[in-house]
Amino acid sequence: MSDYLSRVTMRKATFGGGTFELLTVVGYIVESEPETPAKRDVLRPAEPDEPDTEIEVGYSRNALEPLTLVFRERKIELTKSEFILFRYVNDLHRIEGQVEFEFSVLSEILTGDEFGKSKNALGKMIRQIATALARILAPITISYNREILYLTVIDTSPGFMIE
Repeated sequence: MSDYLSRVTMRKATFGGGTFELLTVVGYIVESEPETPAKRDVLRPAEPDEPDTEIEVGYSRNALEPLTLVFRERKIELTKSEFILFRYVNDLHRIEGQVEFEFSVLSEILTGDEFGKSKNALGKMIRQIATALARILAPITISYNREILYLTVIDTSPGFMIE
Protein backbone atom coordinates (compact mmCIF):
# COMPACT_ATOMS: atom_id res chain seq x y z
CA MET A 1 0.00 0.00 0.00
CA SER A 2 2.73 2.46 0.92
CA ASP A 3 6.52 2.59 0.66
CA TYR A 4 6.64 5.30 3.34
CA LEU A 5 7.39 4.68 6.95
CA SER A 6 4.24 5.62 8.84
CA ARG A 7 3.20 6.16 12.41
CA VAL A 8 -0.36 5.11 13.18
CA THR A 9 -2.04 5.94 16.47
CA MET A 10 -5.18 3.99 17.30
CA ARG A 11 -7.74 4.37 20.07
CA LYS A 12 -9.29 1.26 21.66
CA ALA A 13 -7.02 -1.02 19.65
CA THR A 14 -6.87 -4.80 19.94
CA PHE A 15 -3.45 -6.37 19.53
CA GLY A 16 -2.21 -9.81 20.54
CA GLY A 17 -5.35 -10.59 22.48
CA GLY A 18 -5.12 -7.44 24.59
CA THR A 19 -7.06 -4.21 24.33
CA PHE A 20 -5.27 -0.87 24.55
CA GLU A 21 -6.86 2.52 25.16
CA LEU A 22 -4.20 4.19 22.98
CA LEU A 23 -1.68 2.37 20.77
CA THR A 24 0.96 3.85 18.46
CA VAL A 25 2.59 1.66 15.80
CA VAL A 26 5.45 2.60 13.49
CA GLY A 27 6.02 0.70 10.24
CA TYR A 28 5.07 0.29 6.63
CA ILE A 29 1.35 0.08 5.93
CA VAL A 30 0.59 -3.00 3.86
CA GLU A 31 -3.18 -3.05 4.04
CA SER A 32 -5.83 -0.95 5.75
CA GLU A 33 -9.50 -1.80 6.22
CA PRO A 34 -11.81 0.64 7.95
CA GLU A 35 -14.32 -1.13 10.15
CA THR A 36 -17.86 0.16 10.13
CA PRO A 37 -18.68 1.58 13.54
CA ALA A 38 -21.31 -0.29 15.50
CA LYS A 39 -24.46 1.76 15.80
CA ARG A 40 -25.99 2.14 19.24
CA ASP A 41 -29.33 0.44 18.88
CA VAL A 42 -31.72 -1.19 21.29
CA LEU A 43 -30.25 -4.65 20.79
CA ARG A 44 -26.70 -3.97 21.90
CA PRO A 45 -24.23 -5.21 24.50
CA ALA A 46 -24.58 -3.70 27.95
CA GLU A 47 -22.36 -0.71 28.61
CA PRO A 48 -20.93 0.66 31.88
CA ASP A 49 -23.80 3.17 32.27
CA GLU A 50 -26.39 0.38 32.14
CA PRO A 51 -28.59 -0.49 35.15
CA ASP A 52 -26.98 -1.94 38.26
CA THR A 53 -28.43 -5.45 38.33
CA GLU A 54 -28.29 -5.57 42.13
CA ILE A 55 -30.99 -2.89 42.49
CA GLU A 56 -32.83 -2.85 39.16
CA VAL A 57 -33.42 -5.03 36.12
CA GLY A 58 -30.44 -4.92 33.80
CA TYR A 59 -29.11 -6.63 30.74
CA SER A 60 -26.57 -9.42 30.50
CA ARG A 61 -23.00 -8.25 29.98
CA ASN A 62 -22.15 -11.66 28.52
CA ALA A 63 -21.97 -11.49 24.72
CA LEU A 64 -23.25 -15.07 24.55
CA GLU A 65 -26.51 -13.99 26.27
CA PRO A 66 -27.61 -10.95 24.23
CA LEU A 67 -31.35 -11.28 24.95
CA THR A 68 -31.09 -11.91 28.69
CA LEU A 69 -32.52 -9.82 31.51
CA VAL A 70 -30.70 -9.95 34.85
CA PHE A 71 -31.81 -9.07 38.36
CA ARG A 72 -29.37 -9.94 41.11
CA GLU A 73 -28.16 -13.43 40.21
CA ARG A 74 -31.36 -14.42 38.40
CA LYS A 75 -31.53 -14.42 34.59
CA ILE A 76 -34.26 -14.92 32.03
CA GLU A 77 -33.99 -14.98 28.24
CA LEU A 78 -36.55 -13.23 26.04
CA THR A 79 -37.24 -13.40 22.34
CA LYS A 80 -35.69 -10.66 20.22
CA SER A 81 -38.94 -8.69 19.90
CA GLU A 82 -39.71 -8.98 23.61
CA PHE A 83 -36.20 -7.87 24.52
CA ILE A 84 -36.34 -4.86 22.19
CA LEU A 85 -39.74 -3.87 23.59
CA PHE A 86 -38.63 -4.19 27.22
CA ARG A 87 -35.31 -2.43 26.64
CA TYR A 88 -37.04 0.49 24.92
CA VAL A 89 -39.58 0.86 27.71
CA ASN A 90 -37.05 0.36 30.51
CA ASP A 91 -34.50 2.78 29.03
CA LEU A 92 -37.12 5.50 28.53
CA HIS A 93 -38.32 5.01 32.09
CA ARG A 94 -34.77 5.24 33.46
CA ILE A 95 -33.88 8.32 31.38
CA GLU A 96 -37.13 10.29 31.35
CA GLY A 97 -39.27 8.66 34.05
CA GLN A 98 -41.95 7.72 31.52
CA VAL A 99 -44.43 5.07 32.75
CA GLU A 100 -47.08 5.01 30.00
CA PHE A 101 -46.44 3.97 26.39
CA GLU A 102 -48.93 3.94 23.52
CA PHE A 103 -49.19 0.78 21.43
CA SER A 104 -48.76 2.78 18.19
CA VAL A 105 -45.32 4.00 19.34
CA LEU A 106 -44.31 0.51 20.48
CA SER A 107 -45.43 -0.95 17.16
CA GLU A 108 -43.35 1.61 15.30
CA ILE A 109 -40.29 0.73 17.41
CA LEU A 110 -40.72 -2.97 16.69
CA THR A 111 -41.75 -2.90 13.01
CA GLY A 112 -41.15 0.61 11.69
CA ASP A 113 -44.90 1.04 11.20
CA GLU A 114 -47.33 2.22 13.87
CA PHE A 115 -49.86 -0.34 12.66
CA GLY A 116 -47.31 -3.14 12.11
CA LYS A 117 -48.16 -5.00 15.34
CA SER A 118 -51.72 -5.69 16.32
CA LYS A 119 -53.15 -4.99 19.76
CA ASN A 120 -53.36 -8.75 20.37
CA ALA A 121 -49.73 -9.35 19.38
CA LEU A 122 -48.46 -6.53 21.61
CA GLY A 123 -50.68 -7.72 24.47
CA LYS A 124 -49.24 -11.23 24.19
CA MET A 125 -45.68 -9.87 24.22
CA ILE A 126 -46.42 -7.73 27.27
CA ARG A 127 -47.89 -10.72 29.13
CA GLN A 128 -44.83 -12.83 28.28
CA ILE A 129 -42.46 -10.09 29.49
CA ALA A 130 -44.51 -9.67 32.67
CA THR A 131 -44.27 -13.43 33.31
CA ALA A 132 -40.50 -13.35 32.72
CA LEU A 133 -40.09 -10.43 35.14
CA ALA A 134 -42.11 -12.31 37.76
CA ARG A 135 -39.87 -15.37 37.36
CA ILE A 136 -36.74 -13.40 38.25
CA LEU A 137 -38.59 -11.54 41.04
CA ALA A 138 -37.86 -8.21 39.40
CA PRO A 139 -38.83 -4.95 41.12
CA ILE A 140 -40.61 -3.84 37.96
CA THR A 141 -43.89 -4.92 36.41
CA ILE A 142 -45.58 -4.15 33.13
CA SER A 143 -49.23 -4.39 32.18
CA TYR A 144 -51.54 -2.91 29.60
CA ASN A 145 -55.05 -1.56 29.29
CA ARG A 146 -56.74 -0.07 26.21
CA GLU A 147 -53.65 0.08 24.01
CA ILE A 148 -51.40 1.65 26.65
CA LEU A 149 -48.52 -0.18 28.33
CA TYR A 150 -48.01 0.73 31.99
CA LEU A 151 -44.72 0.28 33.80
CA THR A 152 -44.63 0.08 37.60
CA VAL A 153 -41.44 0.11 39.66
CA ILE A 154 -41.39 -1.25 43.19
CA ASP A 155 -39.12 0.54 45.68
CA THR A 156 -36.11 -1.71 46.43
CA SER A 157 -34.20 0.58 48.77
CA PRO A 158 -32.57 -1.38 51.63
CA GLY A 159 -34.88 -0.01 54.34
CA PHE A 160 -38.01 -0.80 52.33
CA MET A 161 -37.45 -4.34 51.10
CA ILE A 162 -38.36 -7.37 53.19
CA GLU A 163 -36.36 -10.46 52.34
